[in-house]
Amino acid sequence: MSNFWKRAITGTLYVCAVIGAVLFNQYSFLGLLLLICFFCLSEYVNLFKNKPVGPPPYATIIIGLIYFLLRELNSAQILPVFTINFAHPLLFVMFMVELFASKRRSFTSASIGIAGIIYISFSLWCFTEVGYLGGNYHPGIVLGYFVLIWCSDTFAYLVGNLIGKTKLFKSISPKKTWEGSIGGAVFTIAASVLLFRYFPGTLRVFEWLGLAGIIVVFGIIGDLVKSMLKRNSGVKDSGTILPGHGGVLDRMDSLLFSAPFAMAFLRLTTILFQ
Repeated sequence: MSNFWKRAITGTLYVCAVIGAVLFNQYSFLGLLLLICFFCLSEYVNLFKNKPVGPPPYATIIIGLIYFLLRELNSAQILPVFTINFAHPLLFVMFMVELFASKRRSFTSASIGIAGIIYISFSLWCFTEVGYLGGNYHPGIVLGYFVLIWCSDTFAYLVGNLIGKTKLFKSISPKKTWEGSIGGAVFTIAASVLLFRYFPGTLRVFEWLGLAGIIVVFGIIGDLVKSMLKRNSGVKDSGTILPGHGGVLDRMDSLLFSAPFAMAFLRLTTILFQ
């Protein structure tokens, strides 16, 4: 089977799974994010397996999942508010793991593990907050966010293949072009206007436009950061679970990097324009 058809089939199944989980109910959405968190953390630690210094694998995955779960369930108001206070101390457990490890590594190892938890678990919690804007679950906002990411990635790829010539960041990602990035931005902004029209009662038009801008800018930066991480590890893809697409971390880079900025933006607009 050609790589095109692998990408097409995998992409279709991935989109259907996301749409189904988002629209079914809030618990399927939370379960989807927990599953994404697990795979992203697993792929992250695996990127360092052949490096002299890397995060403690099991500790990073377990602590990262518990950290995310505590914050996620707080956002959904499933756990009492006070339990959020147990999330941040978990990060210091990483240093204790390294301190008492049978094969002593280093302060750097613990720091890389904490960086992964912030990069993945914290960012996915920020996305949970976007979905629970105002304390209630908003599947339209979540689905719209994914649509904007898909538009940005897809049209940047298509436009880049058609007319892309000027390299965006050759030393990190030689295939990305300015033409592709601009094309992706134009279609993503257009999609945000359509989302405002066809997803009534979710966000105001300037909020959809703001999300589109954040996803375009920080999605590109997130993709470059992930490419930098993979180059550091000497691999092409973060994993192989998605044939033709690589790993889950490869598909989530735009969301992970844009979600904290999106959360901050929507919280600010909520305060300023109530």
